[in-house]
Amino acid sequence: MIDNKYLMKKDLLERGWTLKMIETYMPQHCKFHNERWHVHRDRIKIYDIDRVEKIEASQEWQKELKRLKDKREKLKASRA
Repeated sequence: MIDNKYLMKKDLLERGWTLKMIETYMPQHCKFHNERWHVHRDRIKIYDIDRVEKIEASQEWQKELKRLKDKREKLKASRA
């Protein structure tokens, strides 16, 4: 998290998002953040936390997350 206002892609992934979900629901990042400590000084795409939370609260996103969790549980059960 950056400045308690923005999330990085890794933060979204930790919140249960997949790369496909990011591509679908947040196709455009909010802005870039320059990481001064990073060796290559890459510009990191960051996402506004208010926008993320609004999307996460939507019925459509919740349905997708449930579908994903169900799929993961079935896969886990089949491997056991």
